[in-house]
Amino acid sequence: RYALDNTAAIVSYLENYFGIAFPYPKLDLIASPDFGGGMENAGAIIYGEARLLIADDASFEQLRGFGGIHAHEIAHQWFGDLVTPKWWDDIWLNESFANWMGFKAGNAWQPSLRFDIVPALQTPAAMELDSRIAARQIRQPVTRNLDIGSAFDGITYLKGGAVLGMFESWLGEEGFRAGIRTHMQRFPHAVADVEDFMASLAKGSGRPDLVPAFRSFIGQPGVPLVTARLECGADGVALDVSQSRYLPVGSRGDPQRSWQLPLCVRYGTAAGVSKECALLTEVSTRIPLKTRDCPTFVMPNADGAGYYRFALDEAGWRALQANFGQLNELEALLAADSLSAAYQANRLSTAAWLTAVTTLATSAYPSVVLAPGANLVRMRDYLAPAAGREQVTGFMHATYRPRLDALDASGGSAGNEAAADAAAVDRALLRTKLVSFLALEARDPELRATLAGQARRYIGFGKPGATPDPGAVTPAQVEIALQVGVQESGLPFIETLIERMLASNDIQFRAQA
Repeated sequence: RYALDNTAAIVSYLENYFGIAFPYPKLDLIASPDFGGGMENAGAIIYGEARLLIADDASFEQLRGFGGIHAHEIAHQWFGDLVTPKWWDDIWLNESFANWMGFKAGNAWQPSLRFDIVPALQTPAAMELDSRIAARQIRQPVTRNLDIGSAFDGITYLKGGAVLGMFESWLGEEGFRAGIRTHMQRFPHAVADVEDFMASLAKGSGRPDLVPAFRSFIGQPGVPLVTARLECGADGVALDVSQSRYLPVGSRGDPQRSWQLPLCVRYGTAAGVSKECALLTEVSTRIPLKTRDCPTFVMPNADGAGYYRFALDEAGWRALQANFGQLNELEALLAADSLSAAYQANRLSTAAWLTAVTTLATSAYPSVVLAPGANLVRMRDYLAPAAGREQVTGFMHATYRPRLDALDASGGSAGNEAAADAAAVDRALLRTKLVSFLALEARDPELRATLAGQARRYIGFGKPGATPDPGAVTPAQVEIALQVGVQESGLPFIETLIERMLASNDIQFRAQA
């Protein structure tokens, strides 16, 4: 029922975006027990049933998961079905576009679920993959069947979507949409490749310089690293920038690589915050800024729209952190990633990075609070000497337990309400992430004891033939509680969990178990 009630609004948004009515005579949504994701057959989309069959008490995480995949597959009815790639080497464009468009359509459908920040949450994951010297380029030749499978990965979905978002930001939303509509009008019920797509974007937006810039991102692997240094003097105010390939410390990759890179910077002065953009076509360049006052800070990735990491000198990082509250949410997320990247590249000391972590942990943006979480785990498990690992775990606990306590004291909810506002969704999503991090990584004894007890009650541990009790644990925390239950209660709990899983027809519980 939920899926049926929440399809028309997504279809209507996409019809308006493309300027073309839904291109097929019907649309069936098919829930399959033997399928993993989604498949955009024209007018008959197949989903893994856990993604489509949403319970009345579904968590915000589940609702966001539904909206993301549902809008993605419906977007394919135009981009993929109405206009189809000529060959598998452009399947990346098919999936990148649907990934990018799915979040736009999802945000229009249900703004409270915060699809607007999901791309900024995914871009750091893409750059993590793309920082490896084994990373492939986005558009990869496909000459044998085995090559097809490798085209469906994080580089395709995450990097490809981030690159499209960067060029939309550079061209402007209207110019980019004009290019997409041009593409739909040029190739209805036909095939097209990336050269056709770039030509459509250039024609629709009136920006022929897009083509070489776009090509520089799809034809080579790697994450650009923009190194920026502010210069204030008698000659005016300027930003000296250079680009190279980002590589973590110890990598044997070649940093000598460049792109035609749309760079937008935001900076603060006494008069307020300003934004300026330029297209970097050289390895090094000087960008004059339109201000007479020396900026108090520079954020080299305005609106977090650029697919690149940035590096600052010590004074630049210090100024940015001191003015972190002036960044918008997307900028704060990408600044957090660049801070972690600087640490991974040995451009930032451990002490400086941990200071940055405490700044991020107190951010007013819930999505930013746990941005350093994965790198704290990496520090503990791979960088710290054995004798220092408990110290890192203690730092995790000391940094994040107060944030959970403050959230609970202010009425942070762990519930699910489709009509909730964005602030309530943000609080609920943050609470779930904090509980997971504190219980599973910081190993908070109080939380673990509570969750283990909830898990035992939930599966009816010690009660032969019992069925899961949905009132024992909030839906958003079922999977976390089950993990803690496995860790704390061991084999008897595992055997009971398997028994309950095999006896259940509840697809969400089966997936979580």
